[in-house]
Amino acid sequence: MMKRKSYSKEELMKLWKEELFPELGKNAKKRNWLTKNEYCWFVRRASIRYGSWTNFIKACGEEPLSKDLKSKEELLKIWEKELIPKLGTDAKSGRYLQGKGYGWFVAQINSKKRYGKWSIFIKTVGETPLAMKQKSKAELMKIWKEKIYPEIGEDAKNCTSFKGTEYSWFPGQVRFAYGEKSWTTFIDLTGEVPLVRQSKSKQDLLKLWLEEIYPKHGENAKKRNWFKGTEYSWFVGQVGIAYRKGKKAWTNFIEATGEELSRRDIKSEEELMKIWMEEIVPKYGEENAKNRNYVKNEYGWFVGQVRKVYGKWSNFIKATEGYFVMPADKMNIY
Repeated sequence: MMKRKSYSKEELMKLWKEELFPELGKNAKKRNWLTKNEYCWFVRRASIRYGSWTNFIKACGEEPLSKDLKSKEELLKIWEKELIPKLGTDAKSGRYLQGKGYGWFVAQINSKKRYGKWSIFIKTVGETPLAMKQKSKAELMKIWKEKIYPEIGEDAKNCTSFKGTEYSWFPGQVRFAYGEKSWTTFIDLTGEVPLVRQSKSKQDLLKLWLEEIYPKHGENAKKRNWFKGTEYSWFVGQVGIAYRKGKKAWTNFIEATGEELSRRDIKSEEELMKIWMEEIVPKYGEENAKNRNYVKNEYGWFVGQVRKVYGKWSNFIKATEGYFVMPADKMNIY
């Protein structure tokens, strides 16, 4: 598909009807799907020309996917014939379904035109919502000791380990029952030692990083924010305790490993331009490479350096080609 700086409304509609829709089917109506793939430039142009992506789809004579609501009977059939046989009791967790590619199903259930609320749907199918009733402290303790800890072991001490599991509701109930600093308080009462108190020495942390984390995850292991939601989510906190020195604990730790932080050395305008032209554009395509939100998923350090050197991302894009391209976060497409 040919990409130009400018398309008329008629040209965009023709491209969509003759190329995108026949090739991609329903995906051609999904703004987020197109944005994450090689068609980000098309979404931007269509949204600018028509005011919004929804307006564009309607102008093409199609109904936006958000309006393709299934009937209650169809949703019940999907639940009984597909979700329950495939996922079992995990299908009762809306968050779990969202992580398994059934976010659309949860959204349709929560629609005011259908059930309005996930818990109402679960009651309708004759099940008990996982987190409908607030449990007492005694009940929570019993569940943790008799079910959760025997089943998942040490991960039961990490509240982030529950995401996407049948116990995803559990940390929320603990917070409600135990109040401030609830998770640490709860783990204390179980007789176990909270992860935040299992302090490792500097030597232990360095050994774990050098022998396990860095060989396994490469450059991501230098990014403090990358650890959130992973099996090493506790690691950054431990580093903060062991290397605390103002706000530079992570910097001090990476220095101790003998590595350099990705964002440490501020690059010149020429170096940034070279990286963009020779690495980012060939990898993502010209249009996606202009989208700050698209680039920062893997090149967050690059976006940060561009801001420091050029002041704004739009200033950098203007410098790359000599004409202004509206930053994606200013458009009504996300």
